[in-house]
This record gives sequence, C-alpha cells and structure tokens, in this order.
Amino acid sequence: MKYRLTTIGLALVAALGQVQAQDSIELKEADHKLIPYGEKERQVLHLWLPKTKTPAPLVLHYHGGGFLGGDIRKKTQSRTAAICNAAGIAYADV
Repeated sequence: MKYRLTTIGLALVAALGQVQAQDSIELKEADHKLIPYGEKERQVLHLWLPKTKTPAPLVLHYHGGGFLGGDIRKKTQSRTAAICNAAGIAYADV
C-alpha cells in the first residue's frame, strides 16, 4: 500500500509539471492565418505555421459538430496549435 501511494503521488506531480509547462506556451497572432475555402464568412481554414526554414509536418483537425452544433472559434482558442508550433509542427483547423 505504501508503494502504491508513493507511485500515485509521483504520477500526480509529473502530470502537474506537464500542465504547467504547457501553460507557459503563448500563441502568437503572427503565426495564425485564415485561408478562405468557400464563399461564406465561416468557411475558413485556421492555419498556424511554425517559424522553420524547412517544410514542417502538418496536424489537420476536422472540427466536429455535424454542422449543427459547436463553434470552431472556441476550438481555435486552445493551446494545441501553440504546442504543435513549438515542436516545429504546423496545425490546421477546418
């Protein structure tokens, strides 16, 4: 039992350290581009490009909601793009 509590405690400390590290990344406006793919105002691809000299891999996220619910603008406020960009990975939301 003693070892189990120690293991759980160490896992929690490690997890909290990861959360703190992720919160220190700031998304820069210059990295965010809107690329229209249709005629309607909300038909845009949100693209974040890392500042690299070589081509970057891309993570492409399709926003769910079945065209009935949800709002991609709330998704684009997440730190996922900033975390990817910090690792040299481009990120796009559709």
